[in-house]
Amino acid sequence: MFLHTVKNCKPSTLAGYKSAIALIHSSKDKISINMDLRNLIKGLYINPPIRQLAPNWDLPLVLLVLIKTPFEPLEEAELKYLTMKTVFIMALASAVRVSELHSFTINDKYFRNEQRGIWLLPNMQFLAKTQTLNKPWEPVFILKFENYTTDPNDLLLCPCRALLAYVKRTEVLRKSQRLFITYQRNHHVEASKNFIARWIVDTVKYAYEHANTDTLQSVRAHDTRKLSTSWALFNGLSSQEILKAAHWSNDTTFTSYYLKDVPDLEFRFAKAAILHTANRKQKKYYGRYFLFTIYFLPLTHHL
Repeated sequence: MFLHTVKNCKPSTLAGYKSAIALIHSSKDKISINMDLRNLIKGLYINPPIRQLAPNWDLPLVLLVLIKTPFEPLEEAELKYLTMKTVFIMALASAVRVSELHSFTINDKYFRNEQRGIWLLPNMQFLAKTQTLNKPWEPVFILKFENYTTDPNDLLLCPCRALLAYVKRTEVLRKSQRLFITYQRNHHVEASKNFIARWIVDTVKYAYEHANTDTLQSVRAHDTRKLSTSWALFNGLSSQEILKAAHWSNDTTFTSYYLKDVPDLEFRFAKAAILHTANRKQKKYYGRYFLFTIYFLPLTHHL
């Protein structure tokens, strides 16, 4: 009750304390302690937590900013903006967590550039959140857009293009085999998970600050995982391919926590026949985004 009333801890946090307390008690006492605390914590759920249904920022808006100055042309962009763009579109293209982005390296064993795209594999010391002995971690495949489109604006959003430019730019600067390093002058060290997460958030905030649009409330780096998987399903990618790309064993996690702000498939025809026709003026804006998402999320070697 002290943690709840004075420290303002959430019931879910208290449940973690309960598990820790139960570990140090004998099996005889564990049942009664668990039941008492379980009932107490259950009673504290007077106001259930409100889960955000969808990120409150617009992905197409951010993508349109990424094809303009100071992110383009890549050869002339500052290392700061090259890093921000590369990390952001890599997060979208791979649908991986920040911890997985942090684990990628440029070692030849874990980084392979091919004609169709780039294969990435976390280093051997990395243990993913959902990894088990019976479920080894599979490589992540990033597709090269040049094999599927000739539109200049689409090519500016190619994750392989940004990644190869980033690796080349940082070749003489890096002191670590990790893929991402910090961009501060004379201090190019291995980027931590917090740095990578902040770069994703900073990219979204920068886009909103320079797009003359509404004020942004909050951004989380994990939003990219929600948006990329949700829009991939909406644009026709099969659920099995999405589960494989995001390393989920079943669709429960996806449908419960990640399937955000995507219309039901049953209503697609009416939307296409009426709403899309009425919004023809916006076709160029959204069409570019739809092409982007279709190419970004065929991530597995089903291609």
